[in-house]
Amino acid sequence: MEQILMGLITQKAQKNDKFVSTETTDKLFPEPNHAFGTDLVARNIQRGRDHGLPGYVEFWKEFGKQRGAPRNIRSWSDKPRAISQANWNKLQTLYDRPEQIDLFVGGLAESPLGSVDEAGLTGPTFNKIKALQFKALKEGDRYFFTHERQSGSFDNNGQDTILRRKLADIICDNTAIEKVPTNVFKVVDTSNPYKFCTVSEQLSIWSINLF
Repeated sequence: MEQILMGLITQKAQKNDKFVSTETTDKLFPEPNHAFGTDLVARNIQRGRDHGLPGYVEFWKEFGKQRGAPRNIRSWSDKPRAISQANWNKLQTLYDRPEQIDLFVGGLAESPLGSVDEAGLTGPTFNKIKALQFKALKEGDRYFFTHERQSGSFDNNGQDTILRRKLADIICDNTAIEKVPTNVFKVVDTSNPYKFCTVSEQLSIWSINLF
């Protein structure tokens, strides 16, 4: 487990694009003795249709529209800023009208937000959907540690103690890893050095007193 974690926290994540990967588009759940499987992207498109999800254009209006964009996407001349011209042209070969673009297809066609060196994995539409999902999970969890005035709620000191802890601290406390990046979500550099889990002075600050 330690080797897997070290790989996750010290290597850059692979970039995401409209091609996904052949492991999930050609070889998902292959039958015994078969060199091919099913297609996860095709499954996601079909799931959206089965559940009656509105098309990409409707989600773009609600979540992905950026400043200066057209009010609505009514024709192929109304290209969203988050989709490159090359990807927009490709979509025109697949759909008759922009309203027909499936949500998953349109979301994959968007360029990831962020700088070239620190770009995210998805564009504005998918980012907002994911953010709202995490917000709903947090607010719907009656035991989430920041909720107040409920049975079992933490006082301000308890909340502050938990908020001061980072994922790096949790990895140190629960694995045999000797050092971790200060921010495990970023690559190690001069602004994000390693923290040593074995230094007692640091552990006294990182550790949490559950009693």
